[in-house]
Amino acid sequence: MTKMREADIRAVYAFIMTRHPVRATAPSNELPFPLNIRMLVAGWKLLYLDKEPARSESSKSAEWNRGAYLVEGLGHCGACHTPRNLLGAEKRDQAYGGGESDGWIAPALNAASPAAVPWDADRLQHYLRNGFDDLHGIAAGPMAPVVENLKSVSQDDVRAMATYVAAIAGVPSNERQARASKAIERAKDTSDPSWTLNRGIRRP
Repeated sequence: MTKMREADIRAVYAFIMTRHPVRATAPSNELPFPLNIRMLVAGWKLLYLDKEPARSESSKSAEWNRGAYLVEGLGHCGACHTPRNLLGAEKRDQAYGGGESDGWIAPALNAASPAAVPWDADRLQHYLRNGFDDLHGIAAGPMAPVVENLKSVSQDDVRAMATYVAAIAGVPSNERQARASKAIERAKDTSDPSWTLNRGIRRP
């Protein structure tokens, strides 16, 4: 929420207040000692809470800046796609270097991406809007509801997110592009069982 603009925070609150209230009893705290001591959260926040608000970069396009705001703030994509330390905080020096969510691997979105074929903005936009890409696979696990929710988001915002994520990965090297071309050729040969799509992988 620290990355969100005040107007957007107010809009989210206004929407929540239109929901019908329900009666429910909060589950009891099942965290083991000393993690069940709420005051420890203050120490964690002191160490790891990122209070820096979202900022625009004048050297980047309006689309890139919009994408950065959505990905870093409202979308908080790094929550799954960034590795965490022993205390559960994101490793900021390894942003988008790959993480885990609900027992699923969240692949790296930066230059360390394991995708056989590098992502670009066009393919990311199609994937985020439709939940699949012919060279990368289908959105599964925790990514499936993300894509489902993005169906209600404007095409311009989805494009902005794709532009920003593609920029995180950067332009692939000539060597990687050459490997990608070979991978695509192998994919055309359905008799090759070693070809696999890049997708979320459930841990055994």
